[in-house]
Amino acid sequence: MAPWFLASSSNDLNNQPNVQQGLHDIWKKTPRYLYRTYCKSSAGFNCPTRICSQAVRYKKSGRSLKHMTTEEAREMLEKHLLWKNDVHDDFVSWTSSLLFALQRAIYAVRPGEKAYNVSICILDTWKMGTEMFYHAETLLGLYSVPDEDKLQHRYYTAEFLSIGTLKLSPGHGSDIVSFSEMVESGLYDLVPHLRPGCGKAQLWIPVSNIRAMHFNMPTPISEQDIQVATRLAQFMCPSLVLPFFTNLLSLQKRDAEDELFKEGWKALIEQGAGSAFVREDPALRNAVDEDVIEFAKMWKAGQKGKAPVGKDLSDMLSNMSIGGN
Repeated sequence: MAPWFLASSSNDLNNQPNVQQGLHDIWKKTPRYLYRTYCKSSAGFNCPTRICSQAVRYKKSGRSLKHMTTEEAREMLEKHLLWKNDVHDDFVSWTSSLLFALQRAIYAVRPGEKAYNVSICILDTWKMGTEMFYHAETLLGLYSVPDEDKLQHRYYTAEFLSIGTLKLSPGHGSDIVSFSEMVESGLYDLVPHLRPGCGKAQLWIPVSNIRAMHFNMPTPISEQDIQVATRLAQFMCPSLVLPFFTNLLSLQKRDAEDELFKEGWKALIEQGAGSAFVREDPALRNAVDEDVIEFAKMWKAGQKGKAPVGKDLSDMLSNMSIGGN
């Protein structure tokens, strides 16, 4: 257990057992894989080796939640979630939803920001420590933030927050891909419903609409889908190839027994994708977002897939190397 979960004797959290217990247990909700989308204009400091909060950037960091009163913690949480760009904001946002991370990238590509300046980071929290993250929706409840307006709790079901500086291990427990590289490598061929329209750039509404429209009936997986997902997964280090491949195919409802999917999994493993620590993620059992639920289902199916690799698929993937950037 991380020491900052324990409230100090001077902290008013000691007088609120539900808050103290909630912070004690919150790490259990952190899923194995989290994503962060960032660009040059993003708050804090973001690079392949570390992610820092706005407070770190302005040398205002240093206090953990245990050193804050309930009011101070609530104020920082509200300002962060409302994008207030406060120099005292020590939170950094992550998401368990690749769908949301991609929509965040689309939202970032607007006048003044080019697609090649937008990056998506994937992180294996099992290699970092799940206790380093706070589930945003749970914090909203613990700190009694009213469930209304832009702070409706349902907006934050897939959001997780780290504090201060998070050191990354590129090629080991984390990796980064340029959004422009994903687009150029066929992202919209795999998920055409993500292609941005001509209207005003939005963030939450497109994600909500996709979840409502594309997770009712399964969409068959084609050989082209496997090819594009494999090509995109190549941007990742070997240990992150399988989760990224699976998540890309989970951006709409699928059939967990799809033979092409199972064959794709085995083909990637045979080509060097890391599979030593592939296992079910307990934190996803209570997921509520359709795309996250879909990933959990497909991830479990991939682990169980025993189908031999068909010759056509094997030939198609034979020239694709695993290793990423």
